[in-house]
Amino acid sequence: YYIATLLAVLTQHFVVLSFIPTESKYIVLQAFALIPSVVVGAATHHIIYTLVVEYYQKQLFKNRVREQRKQQIILEKLVKEKTADLEEANEKLKRLSFLDSMTGLHNRRYFDTELVNTWKSHGRSQQPLSLIICDIDCFKQYNDKYGHPAGDECLIAVAQAMQNETRRPSDIAARIGGEEFGILLADTGAEGAVQVAENIRQAIARLAIEHAASRVKNIVTASFGVATMIPDQINRPESLVLLADEALYRSKHSGRDRIRAADKTSLPLAADSSADRTGNDEFSGLSPLRLAYVTK
Repeated sequence: YYIATLLAVLTQHFVVLSFIPTESKYIVLQAFALIPSVVVGAATHHIIYTLVVEYYQKQLFKNRVREQRKQQIILEKLVKEKTADLEEANEKLKRLSFLDSMTGLHNRRYFDTELVNTWKSHGRSQQPLSLIICDIDCFKQYNDKYGHPAGDECLIAVAQAMQNETRRPSDIAARIGGEEFGILLADTGAEGAVQVAENIRQAIARLAIEHAASRVKNIVTASFGVATMIPDQINRPESLVLLADEALYRSKHSGRDRIRAADKTSLPLAADSSADRTGNDEFSGLSPLRLAYVTK
């Protein structure tokens, strides 16, 4: 009788168990387990006790799995955040490695890399590629008169003026030597490149930085050499550099504070064009950019 009654009760309650919250099921089974064995018999009491233990073990396992899953989610989130921070730091270091620490412009390393890459891409598209080489006039005399800290401030101001006039994402302005700058203009013809150079020249003049030791004006000025080419199978990136440098030489030789554009039909040879510069005061020798390409 007691067994039959208990089985009926258990059957009824196990059906009910499926409709109550999980955390309450163990409590219900515990209540069944507290029924004295003398009432339901030892065998039935053992079955009930076994059910309670089994359910309890399952709950412990589920709770453990749930807790492990929570810890895994927290760990995955932490790893993701740290990975993102590391990638951001690496990207920042990469950007810094391509920047000139003083002026904030791109450095020579970046310029050389982009010159080759841009030359190749324009060789495929057959679009004009222009290069401007800018050199601050009488900068050694500026440093001698005002000191190197003032010279650094002058370079920073000129670089900022240059950056303001090269706003396109494809424009690359870089410091390629002490007081020498290079501006790479993608998809830009000769006329457009000369106009950019003129804009930069005027922007530097508007700075009105005093230069009492200059042989040009009483303010800081700059000279420009401009070259434009459509890359082909015959020439190489250094051909563009040599043309721009030769134009810069003519700009300085004709009075400074001016722009000269290269004539593509008279591409200079390194040995010949460097020979006529010796013994000409500031004009002697090759520019830092050209020297690097000639000696490669």
